[in-house]
Amino acid sequence: QRVTGLISDIGGYYTGHGTFAKASTMTNEELLKADKTVFDGNLTTTAYFGNTARSKICLSVDVDDMNGTLNIGAASDGSSYCTALIKQLGTMIGSHKFGGSAIYE
Repeated sequence: QRVTGLISDIGGYYTGHGTFAKASTMTNEELLKADKTVFDGNLTTTAYFGNTARSKICLSVDVDDMNGTLNIGAASDGSSYCTALIKQLGTMIGSHKFGGSAIYE
């Protein structure tokens, strides 16, 4: 699954480097801009994740470098594809903490 790969790639990058970087540095998974073109920026700006044809945007993706957190949110366009994907992902939607100050709590 591509979303599992995204979480694993970004988590591994953060764990190894202690910071986040440009999307293309952390993962080979394709992220999109709001206009559905390829996103290759800093994930502190929200990117999107959709189907491989780039015709759907289903999830928002951003990071919080201070807390070492990857946030995946439902950004469904209302299509049956996005609805099914969001349902299938379940708990993968939400925050994934890889570090930051809370790692020591």
